[in-house]
Amino acid sequence: MSRLSRRITHTVAKSYGMCDQAAAFATQSGLIHLELGRPYCDTPQHIKDATIKALQDGEVHYSDMRGNAALR
Repeated sequence: MSRLSRRITHTVAKSYGMCDQAAAFATQSGLIHLELGRPYCDTPQHIKDATIKALQDGEVHYSDMRGNAALR
């Protein structure tokens, strides 16, 4: 077994165990999971529409490092 795999497979579960504990606790406390990166509600339609329009208008590149000139 390589050094990396042994290091990973022979240690105590840290984040996985914590996630399980948080899931069990969430049913009792209303815990909000911030680590999942999944919103609990859908994106509002006006934001979806603005995103589609920006893509169709070619706004697909990084902005100037100082930010968008129109917003400065």
